[in-house]
Amino acid sequence: MTRATEYARASIYKRGRIWYADYRVDGKRVRKRVGASKKAAELTLKNVEVKIAQNDLTVIRDEKPIDKFLAEFMESCRTNNSAGTCRRYQAVVDHFTNFLKAEFPVVHRLSQMSPYLLSGTRRGDATRSSRRTG
Repeated sequence: MTRATEYARASIYKRGRIWYADYRVDGKRVRKRVGASKKAAELTLKNVEVKIAQNDLTVIRDEKPIDKFLAEFMESCRTNNSAGTCRRYQAVVDHFTNFLKAEFPVVHRLSQMSPYLLSGTRRGDATRSSRRTG
């Protein structure tokens, strides 16, 4: 069994009226919206299975710098939300940026971030948690 077939399992599922293809490539989960047709979902599934067998699937990683991503997010916010919402989002973005600079100064790209990295367990900090107690 090759590494690609070992890590890649494909299936389709329906949520509401829409069919989705769900598969893993190199341990990364990929969910793709197919549409309302079960036949199209089955064809997509077969296509994915063929690509898995040929070891032709890759996960496209976003190598965008974090500051560029956050600037695009805030521009989208200003277009689609009220001024008050944008102020709150800007405060969150500023707080997150300060956190990254203080705790992870080497992280500059989205692809370098992960829930494990940001959870605090990487540094062995057992006191840091996303849950508040008391």
